[in-house]
Amino acid sequence: MATDTDKKKQPGIAILIVEILILAFLVYYTIMAMLAPVIKRDALETEFGFIQDDKKENNRDFTTDSAYLSLLKQKSYLESRVIMANTDSIYLTISLPDSTVNLEISGVSVHTAPIKHYELSRIIKKG
Repeated sequence: MATDTDKKKQPGIAILIVEILILAFLVYYTIMAMLAPVIKRDALETEFGFIQDDKKENNRDFTTDSAYLSLLKQKSYLESRVIMANTDSIYLTISLPDSTVNLEISGVSVHTAPIKHYELSRIIKKG
């Protein structure tokens, strides 16, 4: 008689263990999915961000000067367009400040369309 009740309890324990393992995997996957963009943003900031040297006062002036930063952004944009022009491909260029989308072939703008409405992620706004 005791063997019948033991056999009935074992499948219930196995199902409970499987449920706990699935729940643990889902929790781990959710946490990693939430942390992945933050980790990638931090890696990009350390690789491509400004390096501030405390010994030199001039570096602080450049990194906080809005005119310098806008010129730096424009320079990066134009350099990327030159790189695109050297390749033989089709590109879609999105300009959020101008609210336009450009379709370009080998660096030549073929079509331009205005962006009527868009929403930005908090990561893009802050970072």
